[in-house]
Formats: sequence, structure tokens, C-alpha cells
Amino acid sequence: TINRLILDEGNLARASLVVAAWALYLKGVDENGATYKIPDPRAEFCQALVADDALITQRLLAVEEIFGSAIPKSAAFVAAFEQNLDDLRTLGVSGTLEKLLVAKA
Repeated sequence: TINRLILDEGNLARASLVVAAWALYLKGVDENGATYKIPDPRAEFCQALVADDALITQRLLAVEEIFGSAIPKSAAFVAAFEQNLDDLRTLGVSGTLEKLLVAKA
């Protein structure tokens, strides 16, 4: 789990990528600009968390029922999450995955 990775000071790049990808998924717009509906009864609540790009980290990770308390307090996780969020926006999914794989090698 992410909490275990934080406790063990493990590599958070891949785990934070999953959370960053989910954050962007919640926006309801893919990297090509196509919109889609999110089939989730809490979609409206979750989409409100990611509506303001500047506040995604603070709003999304602060939801304790989803992330608990350790994840938003982990500077390493937050930094990895923000890096992946930025990479997904600028490099796209393929570019972000490629970057992650190259870094692992």
C-alpha cells in the first residue's frame, strides 16, 4: 500500500502516478480534449476536488476517507504526486510512462 511505501521510505513514483492519473481522470476530459462521464455516485463531489488546477493537491489529498492522514503529510508522496501530475499534463500518458520506465532502468 501507499502507506507502507511511505513508512518504508520506498519509491513512490508509480503509486503517486496512479493517484495523479485518477485526479486527471476525475476532470472528465482526456488528453485529447474529449469529454466523458464518470460513472460514480460521488463523481460530482470528486470532480469538485479537482476543478481548480492550483488546488488539486491540497483538496484531493486532504480527503481523509480516501487517503487517510499519512499520505497528505508525506512530503515525498506529495512531491511525487505533483511531479506526475505535471508530467501527465505536459508529456501525456505515454510520455509520462516512458519517463518513469527510463528512470527505473
